[in-house]
Amino acid sequence: MKKKSKSDNSGERRTGPGEVYDTEVHCTRCGTRLYVSKDAATLVLASLRSTGVAGLVCLCGHTEFIDAALRPVVVRMKNRRHD
Repeated sequence: MKKKSKSDNSGERRTGPGEVYDTEVHCTRCGTRLYVSKDAATLVLASLRSTGVAGLVCLCGHTEFIDAALRPVVVRMKNRRHD
């Protein structure tokens, strides 16, 4: 993940609680580039270490699953009958 910080209209970089990391992953539903906050990055890395997969939630509500190489992972759900 590349470190990135929010900037104002003057183009100056600000650091602090607004820091985010660019995952270089785009939402497959709406195409938005996905970023992870500095605080959440620890949780994402822990998930990747323990399970090999992490979920990033887009603003559109879609969850994009990624692997340790930050590649999107296709999650297949089995069809279950609820009779």
